Amino acid sequence: MLDFKQFKNLNEKSLSDSDIEELISKSKDSVEKVINDTKRDEDERKKGRKVLSWIKDVTDTWKNEKSLHPNTVNSLMRIVTGVSSGRFGYMVPGGDKSVPQDYRR
Repeated sequence: MLDFKQFKNLNEKSLSDSDIEELISKSKDSVEKVINDTKRDEDERKKGRKVLSWIKDVTDTWKNEKSLHPNTVNSLMRIVTGVSSGRFGYMVPGGDKSVPQDYRR
């Protein structure tokens, strides 16, 4: 277990500008795959269009300010991980394919 002196010396990893730009690009690509997949429900594709709109807003913020809130970066990571895995929502036949509100499970 870390004591306080050791704990205060832990640094949070930061992402470079190119890492952020790559993350935005990957999230956009992932969502576009969902939108263009005609086998998916229209509701899912509609949610994908909303997410893509949000990603475009994030892109504009990044271009204008060169800064993103950590929660925004976390959201982008969840989009890439959840959508790109190809398994989300398909583990249980007939299961709900939407993103859960509670990620703790």
